[in-house]
Amino acid sequence: MDKTELRRRIREKKRAMTAEEIERRSRELGRQFAATEAYRRAKTIYGYMPYNQEVRTLPLIRQAQAL
Repeated sequence: MDKTELRRRIREKKRAMTAEEIERRSRELGRQFAATEAYRRAKTIYGYMPYNQEVRTLPLIRQAQAL
């Protein structure tokens, strides 16, 4: 499988996800990320605003700002 085919498959899978599934998976990824040693030791965290079916990062960004 080449890069173009891989990207197409990933796009299809993302488009098939419901809003609830995106939110649930985003919470789980955020929980896992916040539990890492790198996150706990970081002095700076870079985040992005999600677009379409991307991971919802705003809760994690807000959590990092509150620390």
